[in-house]
Amino acid sequence: MENCWICNEPANSEEHKFKASDLKRTYGKKFQGMYIGEKPIPVNSYKAKELKFPKIICECCNVRRTRPHDDAYDIFTKYFHNNFEELVSSKILNFEAIYGKDWYEQKLNLYRYYAKHAGCKVRTSGLPHDLRDLSEFIRGKDHTEHLALKFELKVVIQLIHYYYNQKHKYGHLFNGHTVNFGWDRNNFSFGGWLSFNWLTVNWVVSKDISEFKKTNFNRRFESLDIIDLDYYNLTALEMDSYDKMITYFDNGALNTLDRRVEHFKRMIG
Repeated sequence: MENCWICNEPANSEEHKFKASDLKRTYGKKFQGMYIGEKPIPVNSYKAKELKFPKIICECCNVRRTRPHDDAYDIFTKYFHNNFEELVSSKILNFEAIYGKDWYEQKLNLYRYYAKHAGCKVRTSGLPHDLRDLSEFIRGKDHTEHLALKFELKVVIQLIHYYYNQKHKYGHLFNGHTVNFGWDRNNFSFGGWLSFNWLTVNWVVSKDISEFKKTNFNRRFESLDIIDLDYYNLTALEMDSYDKMITYFDNGALNTLDRRVEHFKRMIG
């Protein structure tokens, strides 16, 4: 048995790639859907192995230790989905508006939620990387030197979501490919993203994040990139394959390895 990369206890738990409550709320406990990885894979339950990481963390870190992080994520996504027009207009995330007077601690917890996801992605990449900074952050350290996040709102996904929900129950969950970049195999940087409906959070795990790009958790505001309709070729809405259409709109311009790497380099440099 592996040891948990967060606390070094025996790893006996399978972390969901998407939050389990998002899966159940969006699709129910049983459903017919596709997990889009290298190729679409049919899944019929939120417990499907394709929707989980292998056992690389322990039950405590998966459930109890990170419960406040899950709660912060739930508040964040609820606010994001209830304030679409305001966010498109302001292009700003105001963490005090999202969380109230406890915004500082809750912002930390939100970043810890994505730190766990990113760390699991790095750990399952098969490439070496020192995750101690992330594990210490998840366990309570009040800063992280090796994690950068970038928030996006994808307008076209909101339109697709609205259109399909006229007749069907549709929810958009997308786990972007993990890429690695750098010259030293023992010091690679890693990047990816996670989408829930029209919210996308890009992440980079790297020892090479510049001082300018490191997160200041005392800052109430973070920028929000608006990916509007001009960004896309909307003829993709006529694609004969639904899976291809969804993949196209979530990838956007990041549809090649070189473009992804350049995107993630800009996040940290």
